[in-house]
Amino acid sequence: MFSKEIPFDSAIKVSFFDKDGTKVNGISIEQANKVHELDPDTLFYFKTGDGTEKELTIEEVRELPNKKNILPSKPCDTGPKECGPPLVRFFGGGGFGAAANAIISPISSSVIGFDVVNRGKKYKTPPNAELVDPCGKGSGSSVVVTIDEDENSPDFGKIDDVIVIAPGDGYIPAPDGSLGGNDRVWKEPDEGWCETPEGGYCVVQPYRPIKLPGGSTYHPPDGPPRIIREGGELITIDLVPVKPPDEEEEKKTSDPKGPTDLISTGPTPRRSGGITPPPGGGKTPVSNSSTPIPDPTKPGLGDGTGDGTGTGTGTGTGTGRGESEGAFKKPSSSYPVYLCLVKFRVIDPGFGYRPGDKLIVSPNLGVETELIVNEFGQVTEARVIKKGCGFVDIPKIRTNSSTGFNATFVPIFSTQRLSDAEKQAFTIEEGVGIVDVVDCVGIVPPKQVFDIVPRY
Repeated sequence: MFSKEIPFDSAIKVSFFDKDGTKVNGISIEQANKVHELDPDTLFYFKTGDGTEKELTIEEVRELPNKKNILPSKPCDTGPKECGPPLVRFFGGGGFGAAANAIISPISSSVIGFDVVNRGKKYKTPPNAELVDPCGKGSGSSVVVTIDEDENSPDFGKIDDVIVIAPGDGYIPAPDGSLGGNDRVWKEPDEGWCETPEGGYCVVQPYRPIKLPGGSTYHPPDGPPRIIREGGELITIDLVPVKPPDEEEEKKTSDPKGPTDLISTGPTPRRSGGITPPPGGGKTPVSNSSTPIPDPTKPGLGDGTGDGTGTGTGTGTGTGRGESEGAFKKPSSSYPVYLCLVKFRVIDPGFGYRPGDKLIVSPNLGVETELIVNEFGQVTEARVIKKGCGFVDIPKIRTNSSTGFNATFVPIFSTQRLSDAEKQAFTIEEGVGIVDVVDCVGIVPPKQVFDIVPRY
């Protein structure tokens, strides 16, 4: 990675905060030793190969050349990635370390809040935050970050809240079996896909048979991947129910020289967003039919082309691709949260409001509020007198004022993580619920570099 003339020690760079709070980046170990001589209490910060920034003492900085895998050792995986909820990326503000998981409503597919996993530290101003949806399923959300600005507080410079200003829509709360990257979906949940021995990719669409070359890895939509036997195999995905074959039909289906009766010539159904298992007990029919069919190793065959995946480099780390053990399952990295509405942010103070006006929240779930109004009839604060819990979507909010106009507010939720045992024992009243959150912290997708990939 580095030139032979450049010592490995010189490739290691750390940062520190000087006395006025300015972060100084890119200093060598030798320079760090000099900083330590001037101020023995200085702490240093080092970003590892996976993008994690760690706080180190000078002794730990000196040990960095002896550590393994502290620098990226290989290009990032730029193959197709599992589509799931958006990732949260913080930047700016002069600090570091903030991390959060987005909470997606299972009802509206919008962002309703955040579970802040790490509040970060040393932020001089509120950082920016953006939602990154590698598959481009969701859009339209915007957030605002606040920090603790009390210099006497032990949490000074840490994140207070990540507030949803616009919830957007189209986001998915958990992986649904689709794959993608570069802001688009590459493979839908009911499609299969393949990796050829030459390193190419293809997508296998329902109702369209494709012959995969021997040695390819085929990933069906409903089961584990498998290696295609020598000589190639005919793959089909049929999503419509098929009547049990009689004796003659069964003979035709099992005849390797004849066409399979499970290949449908009907139109491809509209996407439902879920996985529809194929007939026949979940097995994908395979045949060695000699009928001319698309070959993913030969360009120009098939009925069209589309964007797909190839090789390339990127920055950050990807979600990776785990081994499937059957139909797509809920990820084990998800956890349940209980959302309580604890405060509001005033977006527009409006005018004409009077003391005693209140907010009406629907569904209410026990929320009680009062509006703090100044002498100009503007709302300066929407105070929560009693919190409400069990929200699974952003509630509708309006005032009961007969004289005020144009004030707007956004709710802010607190999150309570629940273990599986706590979830089972949790008492939930009618009309309230729990939201499952996928733990995406630390997952930063690389930029995908796709070749033209045949779709069959």
